[in-house]
Amino acid sequence: MHLLTAPRTASMRNNAPGATRCSSADSRGSYSSTWRKVDSNLLSSDQTTLTPDPIAYLKGFDASAATVPYRQALLDACALERGQSVLDVGCGLGGNTPGLRRGVGPAGRVVGVDASERAIAEATARAASSSSAGPAADFLVGDVYGLSNHAGLAHGCASSPQHPQGFDVVVEDRVLQHLVCPLDAVSEMVQMLKPGGRLVCGNP
Repeated sequence: MHLLTAPRTASMRNNAPGATRCSSADSRGSYSSTWRKVDSNLLSSDQTTLTPDPIAYLKGFDASAATVPYRQALLDACALERGQSVLDVGCGLGGNTPGLRRGVGPAGRVVGVDASERAIAEATARAASSSSAGPAADFLVGDVYGLSNHAGLAHGCASSPQHPQGFDVVVEDRVLQHLVCPLDAVSEMVQMLKPGGRLVCGNP
């Protein structure tokens, strides 16, 4: 498991030495388009194998006891405080949501974003039926490469005026490892942070 935790600083907007960033959306491909293909359970390009259903995969991951230490390590790295706001990038079915909600308490805010409409629908339903302590969670369909241009995230949090200047914590769970241009995604996540906010990336 690899965890990266870093506070937002001005230097985070610059490229890492020797790192390659994609110059355009065309060169990096569309994360949303990729997930739409998976979401539709289409045949692979050679028409011989069926793309695994992502919702079934995520449900299996969430239900596995083997993931508990990983999830706890991710939450510990967030170092959440009461009243903070959190953006969960690539939230999937909301598996991390209960822990995030408990961490920020009733005065905090949790927002999950994922490219899959099916995943967001499932996460919303789960949260509505959950007895987890803490604030309600908002879930939005969105592209990791376009967080800073997402209408629902334009002011930090779509339905939370108390957090208009970005998020205290942005957490990414198993997203960067699937991207062609992860540095572009990291740049977007950094832009969603308040100055001094914390970016936590988990990729097992």
